Amino acid sequence: MRVLTLTDIHDRLSRALKIVVSNRDIDAIIVAGDITHFGTLEEALYILRSLHESSAATIFFVPGNCDDPRLIDYSGDDRIVNLHKKPIASEISL
Repeated sequence: MRVLTLTDIHDRLSRALKIVVSNRDIDAIIVAGDITHFGTLEEALYILRSLHESSAATIFFVPGNCDDPRLIDYSGDDRIVNLHKKPIASEISL
């Protein structure tokens, strides 16, 4: 499994997309906060959806202090998963 981790995007979607596009075959992207720079919920979701569409990877995210507080309650879907206060367990085979 290939995982890409991004943080502090701060509305710079074009920079984030360059990183995503240059790392093909990504299975998951973890966005660790500050998706926007005090932007709206809609702006944050646009960025998360754009990351998914450019990679087809599942997006896991945690809202940051510069993100709209409503993002904390976003329930997500199969493509964009909010990890805030949600433990996720998985079996790992080595």
